[in-house]
Amino acid sequence: GHCFTTMMTGWTLDYGGKNYKEHVDQLFNEHPEYFPLINGQRKVTYYMGNEPQPCTSNPDVIKRTAAHILRWQERALQRGHNKPTLDFGSNDSTKWCECDNCRAIDPPGEKSRGNFSTRYWTFANAVFEEIRKTDPDFKFGGWTYANYADVPEGVKPDAKIDKIMISNHYRCWKHELNDPDCV
Repeated sequence: GHCFTTMMTGWTLDYGGKNYKEHVDQLFNEHPEYFPLINGQRKVTYYMGNEPQPCTSNPDVIKRTAAHILRWQERALQRGHNKPTLDFGSNDSTKWCECDNCRAIDPPGEKSRGNFSTRYWTFANAVFEEIRKTDPDFKFGGWTYANYADVPEGVKPDAKIDKIMISNHYRCWKHELNDPDCV
């Protein structure tokens, strides 16, 4: 999915008679720390649109995201689908949580470029690891995309990730891929 927020909040769940917005509002009121800190304030986010990523360093966000992904898979299997592969993608936004714990993950070089590759792969690996506690054969795909398309520093994608989709956001279209003069 292209939607960290909907995976974290539980898009695929039954909300006990509430609509999705009411469900997210209640979650935000009870746990604002799950949501992104932007300009010093926690921001409620609902959908995958142009909204910042949730607080990806929060251990409960990792656990919730993993649990909801497993529930999504369970529902797909109940409907008779083959075991799906989850393409783990961010909200369609380049804004990421600015809390101290999230920012501590970002290496200085990435910070200076506004890149979040290390943070993305730290979160992806943690969610994938949590999922594998329940389903060791879970099919998981990672991304390089937007402002997390660089090679991460200090973290590698988990070797058991089934596929990695490579973005062409920063690709030079004037030269061959292997042109040593292209920077």
